[in-house]
Amino acid sequence: MPLEGLVIRPLLSQEHSILREFLYLAVFIEDGNSNLPMNIVDEPSLIKYIKEFEKKDDICLVAEVNSEIIGAIWTRLFDGEHKGYGYYDDTTPELSMSVKEEFRGKRVGNMLLSNMKELLKEQSYKQVSLSVSKNNFATNLYIKFGFIIIEEREMDYLMLVNL
Repeated sequence: MPLEGLVIRPLLSQEHSILREFLYLAVFIEDGNSNLPMNIVDEPSLIKYIKEFEKKDDICLVAEVNSEIIGAIWTRLFDGEHKGYGYYDDTTPELSMSVKEEFRGKRVGNMLLSNMKELLKEQSYKQVSLSVSKNNFATNLYIKFGFIIIEEREMDYLMLVNL
């Protein structure tokens, strides 16, 4: 059952700073993030997911309960020269998502993913890609939403869903 009072809405310009926290939460390691310093997101391979967010093709939705942002889902277009972990091609947005730990398992991710897929369809995107660590519990959620594994790598899967 979804959380009572859960609202899915676009990220506001003045809220961009919260993407740093949600990028940190999106970094998955098997033993949890508690030993990772927050500045891990400043690594060039990660900061690209949020740096100068609000470019032409950037899209972000947040989940909010009682005026608290508890989850975020966002997409960016990368090119082959500056690709992210979930890069598929220059016309396929790459998706990132995270939910605060205390709100996981309450269908917040389902709501975010469902709303983002609809928004991307409305904007005429044909597909969306992502990278997910092999041991990440979210892998099953992505499969439930139609993502297929198109490449198995050493530590992660490259997944894609047609919209």
